[in-house]
Amino acid sequence: MKTCVLITTAREEQANRIHEITRQFFDVKLFSKHDWDNKDVTEALEQTLMSGEIDYLFSFCCPLIVPQYLLDSVRCQSVNLHPSPPEYPGVKGAFRACWDHKTEFGVTAHLMEEKVDTGNILRVQRFPILDNTDPEALTLTSFVHSIELYENVIRDIAEERPFQCHEQWSNFTMSRKRFAKLLSARQTLALQPNG
Repeated sequence: MKTCVLITTAREEQANRIHEITRQFFDVKLFSKHDWDNKDVTEALEQTLMSGEIDYLFSFCCPLIVPQYLLDSVRCQSVNLHPSPPEYPGVKGAFRACWDHKTEFGVTAHLMEEKVDTGNILRVQRFPILDNTDPEALTLTSFVHSIELYENVIRDIAEERPFQCHEQWSNFTMSRKRFAKLLSARQTLALQPNG
């Protein structure tokens, strides 16, 4: 069985489900959960990846940005599950889709590069946005679809099936800082009286 390191969101239910799925197909040498404020590479993660014994790195909706030297230490591939479609690289895609009045959203599996959400796209799973969906609800729905896509992608990698996807990333990646400024501006605008 091929080896892997798994890094995930700190959301307990999703993280544990992803761990269960991954263990069906890979020998998980390290399972590490990260929340929004825990985006630093740990000593355990660095040592495990640098051991030269890791075939795959899998990242599920994890805020951690993995440096290139660690990505280079992985023998086969590093794969990320991004909980937004390729139109929304970076953070808070669900908010952006709702603000843009989109009728469809999605989740993306892609190869990892040091620059966030730029690696080759392996597969995208799209789904409709309901009329009454707010950003928080859409985020939760995207996690459900993310788990489905992750399981399919992990199985295909384990069975060495090729990926053929022609989707491309948008050329605008939302950073945390940009999103905070945009959200603040939108909230200020909403508080201003009409007319």
